[in-house]
Amino acid sequence: YAIPVTTPSALTGQKFFPPLSVKASAQLYRCIMRAYAGGRRTIPIDSLECVLSALPGVEESDALIGIKDYLYHNVGAPMYSEETMPDILEPDYAIIDKKPEGVPEWIFDDERNSGDNNDQDEVHIIRKGICEYFTEGPLPCLGSSTYSSKPEESRTAKEREMASQAERAVHKKFQYIVESLKYKPHDASKWYRAGLCVGVKIDIILDRLPQASQGYNASEFYLKRFANENDRQTDFRKVEPESLPLVSLLEQQHKAYTEEISNNELDLVLGNDLSIFLETPWSSFSCLRDFSLRLGEFLRQRETSKSNIAGDFDGEFSRWSMIQSKFDEGNFADWQHDLGRMFVRALAQIREKCIRVAFSLSKKTTNKKIQDLHPEISESLGTMYYNDIGFSLRILTPFEIRQRSKLAQLFFQRALSSILETEGEDDLAEYELLLMVGKCQEKIAKTLQSESYSSTSGRLYEVNMCKALESYNKAMLALQNYEKQNGSLDIQAGGSAHGILEMIYRLHASRLKILLSAVKKAKYEREMAEIEALNITESFWFEKPKLVSNEARESNADIRERVWAVLADIVESMVHCRREQSFFHRSIFRHAQALLWAPLFHDPDGFVQDGSLALVPAHKSYRLRGLSSGSCAKSADAILNSLFDKKRPQLCAVWVTTPPSPSPFEYINDSSRKFDRLRCKYIGAFIDCMRLCRRRSILENFLKWCKATSRDLPSFYDETATEEGETPQSSHSSSNLITSTGLTYFAMKYANNAVAQIICQEISELILKEMNEKEWEKQMTELLGDAYKCFLRLNCPEDDSLWQSVKFKHQIHDGTIFEVEALCNAFMALNGIKSTPSIPISWEQKRLLFRFAAKEAEKLFPALGISSISMKKKRKRKNQETTNSKSRIESRDTVKKKIAVKVPVGLEEGQKFVITINCGYFRRNVQLLATSTKKIKFYLDIPKDAGSEIKYSHVKT
Repeated sequence: YAIPVTTPSALTGQKFFPPLSVKASAQLYRCIMRAYAGGRRTIPIDSLECVLSALPGVEESDALIGIKDYLYHNVGAPMYSEETMPDILEPDYAIIDKKPEGVPEWIFDDERNSGDNNDQDEVHIIRKGICEYFTEGPLPCLGSSTYSSKPEESRTAKEREMASQAERAVHKKFQYIVESLKYKPHDASKWYRAGLCVGVKIDIILDRLPQASQGYNASEFYLKRFANENDRQTDFRKVEPESLPLVSLLEQQHKAYTEEISNNELDLVLGNDLSIFLETPWSSFSCLRDFSLRLGEFLRQRETSKSNIAGDFDGEFSRWSMIQSKFDEGNFADWQHDLGRMFVRALAQIREKCIRVAFSLSKKTTNKKIQDLHPEISESLGTMYYNDIGFSLRILTPFEIRQRSKLAQLFFQRALSSILETEGEDDLAEYELLLMVGKCQEKIAKTLQSESYSSTSGRLYEVNMCKALESYNKAMLALQNYEKQNGSLDIQAGGSAHGILEMIYRLHASRLKILLSAVKKAKYEREMAEIEALNITESFWFEKPKLVSNEARESNADIRERVWAVLADIVESMVHCRREQSFFHRSIFRHAQALLWAPLFHDPDGFVQDGSLALVPAHKSYRLRGLSSGSCAKSADAILNSLFDKKRPQLCAVWVTTPPSPSPFEYINDSSRKFDRLRCKYIGAFIDCMRLCRRRSILENFLKWCKATSRDLPSFYDETATEEGETPQSSHSSSNLITSTGLTYFAMKYANNAVAQIICQEISELILKEMNEKEWEKQMTELLGDAYKCFLRLNCPEDDSLWQSVKFKHQIHDGTIFEVEALCNAFMALNGIKSTPSIPISWEQKRLLFRFAAKEAEKLFPALGISSISMKKKRKRKNQETTNSKSRIESRDTVKKKIAVKVPVGLEEGQKFVITINCGYFRRNVQLLATSTKKIKFYLDIPKDAGSEIKYSHVKT
């Protein structure tokens, strides 16, 4: 007989019937292994879990206890010590070769780990065999960025459930791997798989958390307009700080790092047991809520216990209380974010411990199979540290970026040297690793950009940036050798990893960044900066022009001409990428960026008030492919429009292509957050281009695309957190744009803001025009209506308490919320105030103006307000009793009753108005159109038991 099990399998969710005894379990195991011997078929996971269900619990041996103590002990975030000069110039490889701190020494003892005295125990043999089987095979996976970006997937109610199931599967898989380490603790491949397994859960959480930065910086994409040169230099200094001597720069950056760490108390992992972060599915709102309460109770008891005499645990409970207070206040999204960051930091500790042990074991082993795994482990560690920079949950200081980049570079270089030693020449692996080494060197160089210039020696920025471009160049040569022998690697789809085109793009995009950094320097050091930039960039031409000779370089001849020659060469390389591969989208962004900054490259002291709208003289513009005789912004617009040529679910023509078995290099691009980062960058650039070119209709059409698309994963999780884990009851198009976060909301908010800015410009121009009063009033009224549309798209009424907060008070007073500014400007102009008041108005006056403008627009354009109200009425009610009562009313027998309504006085034919029908308990809002007659007659279904007396009242006109 068999006893049915009500709990499903942890890995598959299927139910099974366990054997009645250990003996029956052993017989079933032998039967399964005989049936599937020889690897002809895959053994069903459920059958092995069925066998395990009847076996005694896991034996907590000394080895297993020691491994768990090492993995689950919370050691806190790493602290980086202050740098010395040799550390920057010559990286210390001893840093990565030493054994991880806290790891049991017996793990590296081959003699102790070679024997196994328990193999005579049948239960031991069965459990070991099953654990070994479960250790192998693919890791649990929820899906790649392609899955995450599908509208129909990300909006389903099952998204959280699917993600939490994947997290539980990761935990189960990790448990089996750790248990198998009890039998072979020196097996580097198992330690490595354990680390990769934890990495799957980290990626699931990171893809659903908002990142520290969206990925788009308008100040880097185009040249802004300024009133004078001082304002422009002040803006440039926000990105390029004032120069300092190297020693002072390093001290300042380390001081900023220590202050950041001390001020970010919530960056700590609370508690001393990391296993709870692996066991709990973060994606499940109810599980997360229970986890938080259990953690808080544990911290409270520990802080008040006798073991805390020294005060080692003081403050952890108060930090937990700060997080939990957000939940108590109903701020569920921020509460979820804080716990999510804690989960990621805790899991990152476990992953790093696992892979660092695998690295140390694979380095000292004599096993050929494990030795061959050493380069892959090294590359995975490099990828891990590199991703910590790009997808950090907070803004990293330059000091932290440099330290993590140095670590990543060391592991990539170790992987490269190991491949060359063990496998000989491998051009493909060499290309990938050299590319990543170059990326690390480039990040190191950027942290040293603010070093002051010296007439006697070069800067470390120049040294590291030259190394980066040399690495890219070597990677390109290695790839050319590979493609000559094996054919092209170019993929016929969007994304990264395009073989030789990827390297061409990477090398010349970095050259563009170097030029931009130099030309934005202050006037007193710009010449030295541009000479330095030319020394770096003129060594790596795409097509070397004849006019640049070694003599010209040595004599420092016409710097402007040399800079323009490099810029033209960079543009040519970007055009080449797109011509060779029509799906290569990143070269479009850089091509447009180069054209938008062309005025500054032509004349660094000119075009202050024109910015990217300036015109470059024809004798120079013809040399930049794509730059017409008109404004640079219009030329960039023509380039960038190809990514937004039609309506798409993902808004722009971006795809991420992932091979079936991605390498650590390719894995960087296979994530929802990488996909969203690219989309955000292109969407922001497109909106800015349309704003500069005053293409309001295109932006308004783009806003319709945004409403038709779905929420991105981070905003979906924020919305479901607000609903306490339930599916959002309304579309994202009706959410408050002011407070909402995520890529979709960024696109809607940024586009709406751009439309409002264009309206402000059109109002200013219309005020200066000479025309008859009637025509002027007609056009200004239309602009007021357009401004009112912009304001309504915020989904934040003028009487909302949000406008009373300190943050938005300042923004409204300063005129930085352009939706409000456009509404106020149109209202003032329409009422005869056509110039800005000479005396600055107070916040109270601006607030009063804002309210009057909104009320006036509501009266003039009642249909706009009604459409906004009707959208909100369509939301499903949160109160279940109200929903049930409504369904009960609608399910009753109804009767058609004739209703006659008077048309409100003053309404023109075709104008909309809303009335409320009351009949007993029955209440219904009805929207009607005014006619030429005084009364409108219509029929309405009303419940029979609601009563006979029908009343109506006007709600809105």
